[in-house]
Parts: sequence; structure tokens; C-alpha cells
Amino acid sequence: MAPAHEAVADRARRFRWHLVAALAAFALLLVAQGGVAYAYFSTTATASGAGAVAAPVGLSVQAATSTGTLYPGTTGTVAFTVTNPNPFAVEVTAVTAASVSSSSTATCPATDVTVAEATPLTFPPFTIPARTTSGTESLGDLVRLAADAPSACQGAMFTIHIELSAVAAS
Repeated sequence: MAPAHEAVADRARRFRWHLVAALAAFALLLVAQGGVAYAYFSTTATASGAGAVAAPVGLSVQAATSTGTLYPGTTGTVAFTVTNPNPFAVEVTAVTAASVSSSSTATCPATDVTVAEATPLTFPPFTIPARTTSGTESLGDLVRLAADAPSACQGAMFTIHIELSAVAAS
């Protein structure tokens, strides 16, 4: 049997090896954890995506019944509504009167009605929310029936064709 001090020395040597092995395993664990942490915080990635800008859809203008009656030599109001089919609000910024047509071309030609000279017309801009129809808009003193219009113009309907300019509302 080995002397007691050799047994103690042998136990101390084994303890040192276990200690060194444990410290080495701990150090390896720290390095591995640090590598994972580094990879977690320094990860980069690239990707691509696609998007398209939708083209705006044109506004639709519908005639509305005017409140006044047009008499020879007087001016009248043009009333209309505007439908906005777009998924965003629009602001109508200008109105231009384009042409006039008559429901009774033979007895009351459209030439008996004139459109106001100032085009584009001055009016306060108005906003139409997305996918809605405006309330009735009106442009006063836009049309004039000739003073010498024939009596056959009584009851005739005149359509005033207008063009709108609009932008996306902010």
C-alpha cells in the first residue's frame, strides 16, 4: 500500500485535473455562449419586396336639378354632384365649362345659351371623401339664356358639360 502522503498527492493531482477540466469546460461554454450572443446581435439579412402605385380613377360628374329657372336675358345656376371612386379623398380645385347641349335642338338650339366667360371658374375648392358622392355643388351665374330666345325654349333642358380638375386631398 502506498504511503498516506502519496495518496493525498494522488488525490490532489486528480483534483487538479478535474479542476482544470471543469475550468476548461466552463471556458468553452463561455466562448460558445459569446459566439451565440455575437451571432444573435450581429445577424444581417437582405430581402426584396414589390409594390405598385395604383392609378387614380377618374371622377364622375352627374347633373343635379338647379334651384332656379332660366328666363330670357338672365343667368342661371348649374348644379351637379361628383362621385369619387378612389380609395383616397380628392379636392376639386378647378371647374371649366366645356360645352352646352339642348334637349330641343330644332326649336331651342344650344346656341341660345352661353357659358360664363371666366373659365376656369372661380369657386371655393371642395373635398370629396374616398368612395363617396359629394353633396349637390352649384355654380351660380354660369349660364345665360339669350334675351331673344324663342318661346319654344320654354321647358327645354340644357346640359352644361363641365370638366373638373382635382388632386389628392392632404
